[in-house]
Amino acid sequence: MNKNLLDVVSKAIEIARWAPSSHNCQPWKVITLKDAGKQYDALFNQPLKSNELLCCLALDKKRQLSALPSLQFEMYISCGLFLGLFWLAVSQQKAHCRFHWLCDAELNLSWLQVASEHESELLVAMVITAENRDQIRNNQVSTVESKLNHLLDMVSTRRTFRGLFEEKSFDHEMIENLLSRRWPQAITGGEALVQLEQNSGFIRNTTKLIAKYAALDFSSYRAWKETYRYIRFDQQAGTEDGFYLQSLFGPMPKRKIKFYEYMLSPLVMQALRLVNVPHYMAKELSKLVEKSAQLLVIKMNTERLSKRNLVMTGARLMEVWLQAHHAGVAFHPLSVLLQHDEPREALQRLLQCHNERIVFVARVGYIKTPEDISPRRTAQSIHTAVYS
Repeated sequence: MNKNLLDVVSKAIEIARWAPSSHNCQPWKVITLKDAGKQYDALFNQPLKSNELLCCLALDKKRQLSALPSLQFEMYISCGLFLGLFWLAVSQQKAHCRFHWLCDAELNLSWLQVASEHESELLVAMVITAENRDQIRNNQVSTVESKLNHLLDMVSTRRTFRGLFEEKSFDHEMIENLLSRRWPQAITGGEALVQLEQNSGFIRNTTKLIAKYAALDFSSYRAWKETYRYIRFDQQAGTEDGFYLQSLFGPMPKRKIKFYEYMLSPLVMQALRLVNVPHYMAKELSKLVEKSAQLLVIKMNTERLSKRNLVMTGARLMEVWLQAHHAGVAFHPLSVLLQHDEPREALQRLLQCHNERIVFVARVGYIKTPEDISPRRTAQSIHTAVYS
């Protein structure tokens, strides 16, 4: 086993684990296949070389959200967000990554066995090669470490922001910078159309959709039960996923946290439907949308909504999200508009989508860096190395 390459993968996971995901469920898994033998040669049309390492990105079935059918789209996009950061971290280490897409492909018995043993859906196999570390000069090693540390600092301070943005519209230069393509199409694909909408009429009509439909997020027992499972009420307790209540409502005393823990519980929320509490919460969210200067939208041709393209779209979104964070801009996904057919179709009519499906929409704006906590799984819990 090439220890240098294994170190490359470990450092890449340490960075990629900070990728955003729906409910911060972090549904990804990396499986490194040590000494991959003949049973995998057919995938590459040649055997792996001694200086190559084979690993796979997989969707962890035990961690995926499943309360609504549309959440499957979000799971593939979430894994793509992870993949984008993983590739970037590998590249920063003077390593190269060849992609072999497994999703949407007919897998042989060896691959199916790997998927079954790890209760995962295999998405992409990656062959990683790196320069011989002994041949890299000391100053180059120092530069690599510096770049990795800078990248880690950047991704670990990125947050989903659910408060008010500054009422400042992006200028043309800012929009061009956010949406520019710098990552290779081999990872980001070419199917995702990313656009920033600043039209006041569109934002006003989207606000109305949120006010009308966001209650679905709170009133659907099955969907809210799954969401509630990811709300963390105690910042002192060790946790590896989900989001803290304070990131929704800001700092609050313990007695108020206990109150929300009870009031937001699925059974109580069902009872509160009788007094329109979900609709009140939806209107509060709509106020945030109304005061937004711009919304980010990603759409795809409905004929090309493959798993591979959704994962690539996630990588493309990660590129945009990272460029936004670098510019002091944050995102707040409005997933409720996409998780149910009626609001999604209404939103698509607003944008005059023809044979296109919106797969991501978010509030976007300038913020001051939020000082909150975001739970994360350890790199060790994500990475599994097995002998093939």
